[in-house]
Amino acid sequence: MLIKIITMPNTNPTDNSRTIDFFFDPVCPWAWITSRWVVNLTEMIDLSVNWKFISLKELNSNRTDLDYTDEYKKIHNLGRTLHRIIAGCSLKEGEAIRGKLYSIFGYKIHNEGKRDELFENSGIEKLLEENNFDPAFVNFADDSTLDQTIIDETKLALERAGKDLGTPVITFDPPEGYSFFGPVMSTIPKGEEALKLFNAIYTLASHRGFSELKREIREPRSFD
Repeated sequence: MLIKIITMPNTNPTDNSRTIDFFFDPVCPWAWITSRWVVNLTEMIDLSVNWKFISLKELNSNRTDLDYTDEYKKIHNLGRTLHRIIAGCSLKEGEAIRGKLYSIFGYKIHNEGKRDELFENSGIEKLLEENNFDPAFVNFADDSTLDQTIIDETKLALERAGKDLGTPVITFDPPEGYSFFGPVMSTIPKGEEALKLFNAIYTLASHRGFSELKREIREPRSFD
């Protein structure tokens, strides 16, 4: 059922079919929260989502500071591994599989808190099988030829939204529409709240002079 919130005639983004490009890294908790907001929206309004890659490993590839610890590098390497699997599967099965695989990887990592199980290919293989995907998809994890797709889509996100950004990046009405880093949220908006937020952000994204709105203080994260 299509839910509409009407504020002013012909200005509300939920009144029409909309498309966004959503650039994600599976290991980023902030991108995960925003992505679940987007998934909620697709169940309420006519919104199509193209799931695309933005790699934390690529974004941090030139860092040499001590804050970029081995633990961060390990986590970002996992992001690349999962990106490879999603990229390989999408070449074989079609683009629609991207969002489905992101959902099962993200839920395991963030909601269940079992990221460590995916550092080994055997853990990924088990997760794929449990969710009725071909466990042989895990073989894409070691296929470095898929990295160019990850790199290219990461570059696309930065070309659209600018450098020195993180995940997620969203393009509204791609490819001509504006792109932004975020929104970064600590909780997942649902129902009318989700729609109100989309209306507000879409309005900002439609204003060609708008660039940034930021707050450093954040509430504790919740994936529920």
